[in-house]
Amino acid sequence: MKIVILDRNLAVLDYFSLLLKKFQVKLKIFSNEEKCLEYLNKNKDIDLIFVEEIFYKVFLDKFLNSFLIVLYFEAKDLHIENRLYYSVKKDILPMEFDSKFEILKKLREYFLKEQKEKVELTGVISYKEQQEEMATQKQLKLFLNELSMFYENDIMIETYYNPKDILSGDAIITKRIDTNRYFVAIIDAMGKGLSASLTASNSVGFLSYALSQALKHKDFNFSKIIESFVNYVKSILIENETLCFSIGYVENSKFTFVNFGMPPIYIDRQKVRANNMPLSEWSENTKIGQVEFKKDILMFSDGLIECWTKEEELYLRRLQKLLPNFVFLNDIIKDFKKHAIQSDDTTVIYLKKEKFKFRELYKEKLEISKQNINKFLKDFESIKVIKKEKIEFILQELLMNSYEHSSLKLRKLKDAILRDNKIELATKNSITANIIIYENDEFIKLDYSDNGEGFNLDILKTLSRDKLHGRGIKMIKSISDGCFYNLKGNGVNIFIRKDK
Repeated sequence: MKIVILDRNLAVLDYFSLLLKKFQVKLKIFSNEEKCLEYLNKNKDIDLIFVEEIFYKVFLDKFLNSFLIVLYFEAKDLHIENRLYYSVKKDILPMEFDSKFEILKKLREYFLKEQKEKVELTGVISYKEQQEEMATQKQLKLFLNELSMFYENDIMIETYYNPKDILSGDAIITKRIDTNRYFVAIIDAMGKGLSASLTASNSVGFLSYALSQALKHKDFNFSKIIESFVNYVKSILIENETLCFSIGYVENSKFTFVNFGMPPIYIDRQKVRANNMPLSEWSENTKIGQVEFKKDILMFSDGLIECWTKEEELYLRRLQKLLPNFVFLNDIIKDFKKHAIQSDDTTVIYLKKEKFKFRELYKEKLEISKQNINKFLKDFESIKVIKKEKIEFILQELLMNSYEHSSLKLRKLKDAILRDNKIELATKNSITANIIIYENDEFIKLDYSDNGEGFNLDILKTLSRDKLHGRGIKMIKSISDGCFYNLKGNGVNIFIRKDK
């Protein structure tokens, strides 16, 4: 056993050297703190460290593999936390020290065992986290959430997906079929944890594949897809397990849907209740509903309305107050994040027809280059428009995005550097940006587009988790009230409230 003693009193060092002699230990004594620390930094395999109490704080966060003993004359509270230690009086009698030393050896054994278990536990946790991350990536890959920030003609679609735990019992699909035709779905598996996640993942995986195959073979039929989905889910449900889901198909102003035990769907702000009970292996008939809508459709899982707020009321009550006047999904989500205590996976889909009337304030066409961008931003400072600071920031992000990802195609280069791949850079392209600013009594609207290839909209699926990409999108989304990209990813409409 290797032991180090640090004390300024040479008599104490001599006394403890004598006490330890009979135990045949390898002993090193120091009266100087710096020399002791220097020795310990070079020798990491010390079993016991005896230190004078005046020095103990220096040693607390260091030499964690050694067992710490504090020498003192008068007992007092040392406020040592999260660190195994023992205390011994400097004037301890030889017989008492012999028994104490036996205790110290036992404690040392316990300490080593605890350290080993910590290392093993760290490995288990690391493996568990790695597997959970892989499972999450697999789950997200099954989702077809293509329209999380989407616009086309007068249609705008937003989604919000926030799992309570790493693996989610909620799943989401938003898919464009063609112009003015969209497929949307929210799945909510019974319970929480791994079982719910497996059911949700299997269900959304089948639904995504069935939808993709139908579109591939130009054979989309909502009723057939629902029928095959219901039959598949019934085959994987275990005894007493149920699955809730809302699935809808938008075609122009018609909304065809099934709702199996989910919260009501709000169509033009009017409540439309579930038309089917939660799906079980014994379910028989499926009812399909169809309604006309003029304004909007709001679908959500029960995680939005069944949680409590910080004011100790169900969030459903706050939502009911927001429903008459909210404009964008962001109005609900910001309120939800501010007031709700999330207790379940939460998923929301909001589709609306833009009915705003705007007047044009500003219009510019810009060939993308670094020099042109700098000149444009400098000239824009003289433009008189409300919320100019926000608009300037957003334009700078959008222009630089066009410059980097379209004009120079640096996106592929970034990925290659970050993932140690080798690529060949494409020849520089000529890219033109079109900027139009509109306003009405309530909003400023920024319409931005370029003739580039656009960016990969799959980034939006993992926007909250991806550390490599999407910083600009996150920033723009956080300071705007509505943010919508076209299908190609080279055009965006951004709305900013005037009164904020």
